[in-house]
Amino acid sequence: MDTMENIALPERVAHVKVGDKDIYLVGTAHLSKESVEDVRATVEQVRPNAICVELCESRFQALTQADNWSKMNIFKVVRQKKAVFLLAQLIMTSFYRRLGEKLGIQPGAEMLEGIDLAEKTGAELVLADRNIEITLKRVWGYLGFWNKVKLFMQVTMGLFSREEIDTSMIESLKKQDQLEAVMAEFAGKFPEIKKRLIDERDTYLAQEIRSAPGKSVVAIVGAGHVPGITRQIRDEHNLDELRELPPKAKWPVIFKWGIPAAIIALLAYGFTKGSQHGFENVYIWILVNGLLSAAGAALAFAHPVTILSAFLAAPLTSLNPFVAAGWVAGLVQAIIKKPKVRDLEDLPDAIGSLKGFWTNPVTRILLVVALANVGSVAGTWIAGTWIAARSIPGGHSVALFDGKTLDGWTVLDCEATVDDGNILITAGNGLVQTESQYADFILEFEWKPLRDENWDSGVYFRYDAVPPDHAWPDRYQVNLRQGAEGNVESLPDARSEGLIKPRDWNRFKLTVQGTNATLEINGKPAWSAEGLAEEPKQGFIALQAEVPGGGQHRFRNLRLTNLN
Repeated sequence: MDTMENIALPERVAHVKVGDKDIYLVGTAHLSKESVEDVRATVEQVRPNAICVELCESRFQALTQADNWSKMNIFKVVRQKKAVFLLAQLIMTSFYRRLGEKLGIQPGAEMLEGIDLAEKTGAELVLADRNIEITLKRVWGYLGFWNKVKLFMQVTMGLFSREEIDTSMIESLKKQDQLEAVMAEFAGKFPEIKKRLIDERDTYLAQEIRSAPGKSVVAIVGAGHVPGITRQIRDEHNLDELRELPPKAKWPVIFKWGIPAAIIALLAYGFTKGSQHGFENVYIWILVNGLLSAAGAALAFAHPVTILSAFLAAPLTSLNPFVAAGWVAGLVQAIIKKPKVRDLEDLPDAIGSLKGFWTNPVTRILLVVALANVGSVAGTWIAGTWIAARSIPGGHSVALFDGKTLDGWTVLDCEATVDDGNILITAGNGLVQTESQYADFILEFEWKPLRDENWDSGVYFRYDAVPPDHAWPDRYQVNLRQGAEGNVESLPDARSEGLIKPRDWNRFKLTVQGTNATLEINGKPAWSAEGLAEEPKQGFIALQAEVPGGGQHRFRNLRLTNLN
């Protein structure tokens, strides 16, 4: 690095000679009064032909056109799916604004000073930074999935940090040795982010600054970029590669289409286990998804109609990758509480406090979009997991009887009712049969005879039809006849005795798997037997009604674990 002997430069200004061009790099902190003074003093001393600022066109517009907020079309923002991005931008703006107010300096004041001095001195203004949208897309696009999760968690923790930031801390960061230490730590945790956010922009800024017109150039850049620019500014760089967007990852597309497809498949599969089971899955999907999305809208203090729209939209939009519940709710909120011009004009002041985000109609719409979407996403995962757990075979116990109705059961040639939370078989010779068929399972139930003696009933399994002119199937029956409780007559080894409590509740656990079956009665092993037929591989489960000869019976707590 060359040093100018005839110009008194501020301490934090680096001078680089590139051919016959003198370049002065003013390393700044973005919230520093001293940085503004450094810019002013350097321009006054150098009188440059060009002034470069670390801004792209969009950041330049945001910094210099304070009335842009009043021109914003909130409907367009929501329809173009930019509400969450805008909300994040406002949150960051709010953070810098409050920090700037605390330190008595406007965020970006050193850049504004450079822009103002370019106009006053006639120097050509050069916007030297890469487009912020390209930078952010390259940062995010090249970041692996787990690093994205790690970054999200670290940023979230940072939001709750109580560490105070004062002027001395900001000024200390302008010292190159400390900045390089910070960058080294950052690179260790997130090397891909540092590469895209810092290193690439060092190269980009170096090329734009060395290409600036005239023989004398002042460049106003963050102090962290000065070492990298200094190393690279003497070399020519091709910027086309640094403007390319990363290839789109496949997993978001898989998630976007795969999750709705999986949910639809689970809902359809649920009806193969009976209409009751299928409709229960549908109710779970609607209520969980709708209620959580509505809760998100309510958290944003949305209008009651908006909250209702989130509830109604979420179960449908979660199955449609092109629409989101938050967008629907946000548009409804915008229609009901359309922002006025003064709301848009007050936006810079509103975001100065956390309360302002909820009270300003514009930011409230953005919050509705974001929080309704968060609720819908949570609802999708919770409801989807719940439905999968109760629908997919493999060890999850489900109730065959809800204790209130005979939904899921068919009453054949007998009379049965629900009484005191039990299935009470009252008359006839027939069956109370499940609507669905089952192959391998664990069936648990409690049974109680109401007759003092000579009771007779049973539980049938693995049959597919009742023969014509027969009251009951030919097989298989767990007998509930006095003295033969638990026996299966067609299985020679399925015999037990002495495990029943007469005229009281008795607990059964029947396991059927392949050609084997086992039974427990009141928590004790009754028998284990082989010999179930290969066909049918699955069948109905039924409670036997033999009231004229065997009396009335009660059944309760019927649960089934599918072992397929």
